[in-house]
Amino acid sequence: MHHVAAAIRKKASSRVERLQDADGNILGTQEELERHAQEHFQRVLGAPPDAPPRPNTILDEAVVPSISDEDNEALLQPITSEELFEALQLSPRGRSPGEDGLTAEFYVTTWRILGKDFLEVTNAMLRHRSVARSHKRGIMTLIPKTATVERIGDLRPITLLNVDGKVFSRVVTRRLCKLQPKLLHPLQVRGGSGMRNMHGALTDLRDAVAAVDLANRQRGSKTAACLVSVDFAGAFNNVRHEYLWEVLLRYGVSSDFVKLVASMYSGATTRIRLNGQLTAAVLLGRGVRQGCPLSMLLFNIIMSPLMKVLNTRLLGLTLPDVIASGATYRLAATAYVDDATALLDSPKEVEVLSEVLELYGQESGLRVNAAKSKALPLGSWQRTTPCPYPYVDQVKILGVTFCRTVAGMIASNWPGRLRALRGALVDARLRVFNICQRVQYCNTYVLSILWHTAQVLPVPAGILRDVKRSLSKLLWAGEPLRVPFDVMVLPQSRGGLGLHDPGAKARAMFTSRWLTSQRSAEPSLSGGWLHVVEALYGRDEELPPPVKYFKVVREVRAAVPVPADTSGKDLNKTLLRSMMAASTAMPRVQGKDPGRQWAVVWRRLHSSLLPLSARAAWFRAVHDVVPTNFRLSRTNQADDHRCTTCGADDTVLHRLTACRPATQLIWKWAARTVALLTGSSEDDVPPDIFVCPDVAAPSKAAGDVLAWILGTVAEALLSGPVRDAGRVWRHLRGRKSEIVVTCPKETVDIINLVKIP
Repeated sequence: MHHVAAAIRKKASSRVERLQDADGNILGTQEELERHAQEHFQRVLGAPPDAPPRPNTILDEAVVPSISDEDNEALLQPITSEELFEALQLSPRGRSPGEDGLTAEFYVTTWRILGKDFLEVTNAMLRHRSVARSHKRGIMTLIPKTATVERIGDLRPITLLNVDGKVFSRVVTRRLCKLQPKLLHPLQVRGGSGMRNMHGALTDLRDAVAAVDLANRQRGSKTAACLVSVDFAGAFNNVRHEYLWEVLLRYGVSSDFVKLVASMYSGATTRIRLNGQLTAAVLLGRGVRQGCPLSMLLFNIIMSPLMKVLNTRLLGLTLPDVIASGATYRLAATAYVDDATALLDSPKEVEVLSEVLELYGQESGLRVNAAKSKALPLGSWQRTTPCPYPYVDQVKILGVTFCRTVAGMIASNWPGRLRALRGALVDARLRVFNICQRVQYCNTYVLSILWHTAQVLPVPAGILRDVKRSLSKLLWAGEPLRVPFDVMVLPQSRGGLGLHDPGAKARAMFTSRWLTSQRSAEPSLSGGWLHVVEALYGRDEELPPPVKYFKVVREVRAAVPVPADTSGKDLNKTLLRSMMAASTAMPRVQGKDPGRQWAVVWRRLHSSLLPLSARAAWFRAVHDVVPTNFRLSRTNQADDHRCTTCGADDTVLHRLTACRPATQLIWKWAARTVALLTGSSEDDVPPDIFVCPDVAAPSKAAGDVLAWILGTVAEALLSGPVRDAGRVWRHLRGRKSEIVVTCPKETVDIINLVKIP
């Protein structure tokens, strides 16, 4: 029901009831809305008006041939079946299809039937340097940018294309991606293994802020800089196709390949879907389609001349090479697709930046929106300095708010992340989850809110406490007995549930990101800044406020060994594993009875045969956090420790083996079954096997079946009073019919030995 309700809310929020046109008229009928949308996008995406030839000043200065004949040969090699299937496998699942209605799942499922024909068609398009007409037709969906939609500009256009066209486009993209080092400036964010990514750009900008702040605090220093976030008006919609083809040709990309790419846009059309209705087709004469796998890379390529000229003409910020490596640690401009940022060294560079952006706009069609661009003064930069962009105290770049100091950035970003996390938790409280499902929800949807910012800025201790407190409220939902948080974050093999430790993971991500920038083959300002900080303050000296955030790296290095030969995700995983291994946390029940085979217990608790609901119930039983009267009375939450049914001590074992005749009957059957599986006698099966199932089994399959019996019975008995054993037998038979479908034959044979009454 949750997903149905969410779909209904999403559909309602995307419905457009009325729009205001440029003259202030209110349009309310479906016909008026469709006509207005069609006219708007025909004006925005149609061919630009004819203009006199422009001098390609930026192109002439920045672009030189860099693509070899071998590179061009590789671009146009026949597509192999493996290459095409890999591109298909990369297609996102569960996405809306194009106008033909065929999804990625359809092509994957029917690959053995259609694969040969699919390959033949794609290679025919490659040979003829022209794509099918169906690949050029799209359906544009309009996604609200704001809660209240008043104008057509408040809607973001996303184009739905046919999956077969996107697969072909993805093949072309993957081939062209291999040439990124030859096509893009090193400070452009780009995809692929070993390439600079978004967080590399953000850490460079963060460390530039810290470097200016530290230098400006030195006695007699007047260091000044200005961080300018450049906003391009309708960036993806205004790219001139002719300019894009010219850029590719100037880099040395073969005319045949350019012709193939151009065919994807020549005569391309889109129909606008508005309130479930489709308008007539709009002919596209400029821009790249958001929704096409190739569009991001093409936009990066068209931005590369600008990045090269800016990094040539602007001085930016250069750090000293304190380790005499011969590298240049410098930052003048960086870009992630259409999010460009420049770092100005002096007021004179304001004019340089404005001139370059104006020339670039004339050539490419990408004009700067001066009102939405922002200038953040750093150090002693005076706000009275003439600048065409408004001065601000904060500017958001790639989802991170930048301020004049790193301390200010930490204070500005993390409260917002905490609010977003709590908002996600509110949604989860409305859903019926067991403890295992809550952990999965937190790991997948809730804690992921933190990770983007955590790679750039350390998490303050106060925020971390609030995060843990908020997570605990969701995980235990007001229950009186809980497993401690530091046990919940342990791996399943040590008695936890594998909840991501927000503190440990954030520290690992922050440290690995900084160390990766230092170890990168391409010198970065962030890597150079780490050398500078270490040279100035070593690993023990007191850190001044501008570089206090370096303390996290020190703490991680002191706590765990940091491998010198890894970087990126591998380094992050290694650091996190080391930090979790160093944790001394231990389940309370394990500390009370250290002589048991707890590794066996935890392995059986998470047997693959057990559904999450059974694992959740059994987890609570093993950890003794079921709210029995005996446990509650020991924490003054119950007046009497006895069972209200029979007067005996109300413990977990009492509920699982002794309370009520039906329970005793079920326990006897479970003991006989365990004896059968382990080759022992029924009298040798201890009652505490329900909370410490460490008895030896002759094989892994037998151990899994033993776990399935105990966990499933525990789930049934702890879900409520058992007056009739028949309910438990029905529960067991239902679970058995579910698992025998997917189990190996050896396991099924053992399950069939179990006779359920």
